[in-house]
Amino acid sequence: MALSTIAEEQLKAGGLELDYDDFERTPAEYQDLVVQLLLVQADGEIGVRDLGYFELIGKFPNPADQWMAARVATEEIGHFRYANNVLNGIGYDASERVFVPREQRYLPLFRHEMSDFAEVIAFKGIVETMGRLLLESMFDCNFLPWRDTVRRIWQEEKGHIGFGITRLRRMCETEEGRAQAQAAIDTWYPRLGAFSKESSFTTACLEWGLKRYTNAELIDRFEAETTPWLDEVGLRRPSFAGGERR
Repeated sequence: MALSTIAEEQLKAGGLELDYDDFERTPAEYQDLVVQLLLVQADGEIGVRDLGYFELIGKFPNPADQWMAARVATEEIGHFRYANNVLNGIGYDASERVFVPREQRYLPLFRHEMSDFAEVIAFKGIVETMGRLLLESMFDCNFLPWRDTVRRIWQEEKGHIGFGITRLRRMCETEEGRAQAQAAIDTWYPRLGAFSKESSFTTACLEWGLKRYTNAELIDRFEAETTPWLDEVGLRRPSFAGGERR
């Protein structure tokens, strides 16, 4: 006997937890949101690989930094695989996103290229803090396969962020290093401006139980977390003006 469909009202009321077997019983709008959410996540994870990590690794200050950066880049590829596994579970696949040019990434943030070690660690310490908060916004996601995957990615992202912040702090111990760090912050911080504006996609994800933070709440949490240590090491926070939208 066919199982009944899950009504929009049930999903939006909260309290439901869905598995792969439930997915086809959900409304088309919910299914479209889940697929889009996973495709963008997968594309961003593999897109980090293309920002210049592997080209720059041999120029990093020492073997320890080279090893850590290589490990981080490898884990980002793993995160793509985690997200794509969930997509496979609902009949979709993002494998073609592995080979698209950087200029065709879904999010403008991933269409750029890093130029040096300072940019790599600024990305890790700053941009990936926002990425970690985005993951935390999905901690209560009602699609259980993705909720579990989010927590797995989150565990590894914490290490990436720690690497970035630790090395930024060390870089700021000299005036020359602080100047390099500031230039990198000035490059990447404004690109998070897209999250300072609400989007219809985020609003829909909130309504359907896929996320729990508005973009405004994300920015508040991000600034509350990053401002103290940036001030401590003498790094200025640029304006979000000029942030890019998809």
